[in-house]
Amino acid sequence: MDKFQRAALDPAQVADIRDHLQRVYTSEKVEQLMRDSFEGNIWLNDTYQVVERRFWNEALKRPMVHLSIKRRDREIIRDWRDLQEIKNELVGPDCEAVELFPDETRLVDTSNQYHLWALAEPGLHFPFGFFGLRAVSGETVLPDLPRAKQRER
Repeated sequence: MDKFQRAALDPAQVADIRDHLQRVYTSEKVEQLMRDSFEGNIWLNDTYQVVERRFWNEALKRPMVHLSIKRRDREIIRDWRDLQEIKNELVGPDCEAVELFPDETRLVDTSNQYHLWALAEPGLHFPFGFFGLRAVSGETVLPDLPRAKQRER
């Protein structure tokens, strides 16, 4: 996967996004989202388009990053390593991110688009997950598991 480069959406893409948002949000919210999400925060590489939105999370009292990720060919993403690489490149390798499977009342599922919600502070961890463990296939600290399957890096 190539490194990301900053990009700008062409006017037709901006109009499509605005039209989509207007079906869901008030005009005021649409303008806020357009301003917050599409001013210099779009990244492209050979495979993906990512919209990066940095914001203050009042509930956590922490800065966060929302990455809205889609393939440029609009196909399905389900390569965990690609999502990890995107997070590392755009937010940082020492920052944690999660993908949320929400309560049905908060569900947003309109396209093959994926969302990562990241803590913007390096070294800060979510209070769940594996602690004190790093296990990655292909590294010497982990013996090959005879029935495990993982693609090469």
